[in-house]
Amino acid sequence: VTDGTFGCYQCMDKKPDSWKCERVKTQQLAIEKVYHHFRDSRCDSHSEDLVCHFCLSENAGKCSKCVPECIRTGHKLSILDDLYDSKMSSIQEFDTKVDELKKKLLSIQREIETFTQEETRRINKEFDDYIALIEQKRQEVLDNLPKQIESYLESQQCFTPSSAQI
Repeated sequence: VTDGTFGCYQCMDKKPDSWKCERVKTQQLAIEKVYHHFRDSRCDSHSEDLVCHFCLSENAGKCSKCVPECIRTGHKLSILDDLYDSKMSSIQEFDTKVDELKKKLLSIQREIETFTQEETRRINKEFDDYIALIEQKRQEVLDNLPKQIESYLESQQCFTPSSAQI
């Protein structure tokens, strides 16, 4: 993307309003939606209790009364708030890495532009030097041409300065 925005390969052509990848924004919103849904939900098994854990194995919210059964069956549990914080932290870390990458890419782009400008100046100077040298040689040839013609004619004995006056 040439306008200074960056994103995942799927977002590159969309030119998002900020550098943040559309997939990251969508992921953040999805996590928040799930979190708020479960945070205010009642447990499916114990309708009087609020969900406070999330069973990663079942992908379902669980209350504190469901925890022993989940542990007994070997399911992976996470406290809902901790899971939310962890996921949001991961997204923030990703955003930070993308920002650092963007800065590095912009720095590399500036270096390339500087190098290109310097090389263009160097090449133009070399061409100007060659043109000046060619012009100098051309002028030398033009300056020496009458003498060379005269010398040639004298060597052929066709023309002498005295015969030119007759």
